[in-house]
Amino acid sequence: MMRLAAAVIREFPYWAHRRQDPTLAGRAVVVGALPSARSGVLARSPEARALGVRLGATVVAARALAPEAVFLPPDPLLYKRETDALVKRLETLSPRVEASADGLYTLDLRGLDRLHPTEEAFAERVRSLLAEAGYPASVGVASTRYAASVAALHAAQMFDEPTSTTHSKLTRRTHAVPGIAVVPVATEAAFLAPLPLSYLPVREEMLEHLTLLGLATLGDLARLSAAAIEARFGGEGLRLHRLAAGEDPVPLSPAAQRATPRTAIDLDAPVALYEQFAFALKRLSDGLLDDLARRGLAAAELALTLVLDDGSRAVRSTRPTRPTLSPRLALDLLRLAVTREPLQAPVKGLILEAPDTTPARAEQLKLYTRRRGQPEAVEGALARLRALLGPEGAVAPRLADTHRPEHQVRWEPYPGLPDKPDKLPELRVKDVGGFRGRLLGRLKKVHPQAALPPGPAVPQLPARLYDPPRPVVVRVAAGAPRYLETPGLAGFVTEARGPHRLEGEWWGNRYARDYFEVAVGPAGRYWIFHERGGEGGWFLQGAYD
Repeated sequence: MMRLAAAVIREFPYWAHRRQDPTLAGRAVVVGALPSARSGVLARSPEARALGVRLGATVVAARALAPEAVFLPPDPLLYKRETDALVKRLETLSPRVEASADGLYTLDLRGLDRLHPTEEAFAERVRSLLAEAGYPASVGVASTRYAASVAALHAAQMFDEPTSTTHSKLTRRTHAVPGIAVVPVATEAAFLAPLPLSYLPVREEMLEHLTLLGLATLGDLARLSAAAIEARFGGEGLRLHRLAAGEDPVPLSPAAQRATPRTAIDLDAPVALYEQFAFALKRLSDGLLDDLARRGLAAAELALTLVLDDGSRAVRSTRPTRPTLSPRLALDLLRLAVTREPLQAPVKGLILEAPDTTPARAEQLKLYTRRRGQPEAVEGALARLRALLGPEGAVAPRLADTHRPEHQVRWEPYPGLPDKPDKLPELRVKDVGGFRGRLLGRLKKVHPQAALPPGPAVPQLPARLYDPPRPVVVRVAAGAPRYLETPGLAGFVTEARGPHRLEGEWWGNRYARDYFEVAVGPAGRYWIFHERGGEGGWFLQGAYD
């Protein structure tokens, strides 16, 4: 019979911050976001709780109740570090420990009866170990993960609040020690029955649906027909019904089983060139990817440690554009990572790890439609570019919501193909013509005092734009430019079309410009403008091919 112990650290984020900053002790602390945010309260100190701050309340409401409190934004990296450290501590008590959420840890008791005479003694040891690390915890013991976690939560509430009449008999049976609840074997359903539905790990919407059916306790839900619940609420409802009945088919997933995938090899003799250990690296890469595939994972990052002959180590990391199981791509990225920097000594050993993994993504192939393009080849090319040139080795243009020409397009790192490459739209002129259309629409206002020469009223946009625009010296006659001069370009204007007025952003960095399309002798045609606002002046915006 499996027996599990669940340790619950209530307000875990607060205790993690307090462990990092001991000066928070004795102060009202709220963890959620900045006071001006509308997000919910994630955790609070006992002092903030005494002031009426509730979990899930908006931080604005918490600020009204506790104006002098210290407000801290969530720090997921801190919580991850603290969780990993607590798992290592708990693994000194049991080799199988699962950290399923911030502040919830489940331990397997099988085979530990010789070390701990009673389950209560083991639970007390867990509490002591966590208390030594600065985390107050309650512990529940039961035959399923869910019952054990509920027992721990119930023990924490019984420790904080007076025992109700409904639970008095149950409390005497399960709470022999404050903060510890041991549910006897085969009594999980009876233990859960009187507890309210709020103990279910469920969305608020589902909880409302169950309440509308007249259900108030876990026992009420367990007494209903499983088939009826599944017919009404689907798989989610069937899962909740099983939990309420004391059943939990989900197996324990210890942290040790989720360790970083790793493989290593010692070379027969130290080698100095990549080509000399490329075959060994290929064996490592193929073996690691096979291991990940068996686990249903894909590599989001690969880290190669090269053990050098002088006793030192060199680490080379690489990240594909998206998680991959492709042996060819992985080997190419590792080769680029190794050859990017020279090694200080010959290599005598290799250690390959996948420190970051994600569930492998399956692709549904279509029977009657042809697959357009080769997304794997595109992803491989992007990954190789980034390995050679860095994270910004591949960029893509993005239209910005502005009419200022030099700001309408910005370059951003290309994120890669979408999850469904077959859904990519065909690249058509109309898809990218918004830039030209929006700009030309703004340029239709013509300066009323200028004498326009024959030609189109709306200018043709230049093929090349200068960002930022270049200052230029212009001589004007009769409201039109007649001569311009700038480094590398000088001459008389033989033809001028304009002005075409463009203005906007009155609410901030306002601009007001008169644009001209000019021909400067044999040098070519250019797009210039006169800035009517701010410091004024003439600028060269672009050139026509």
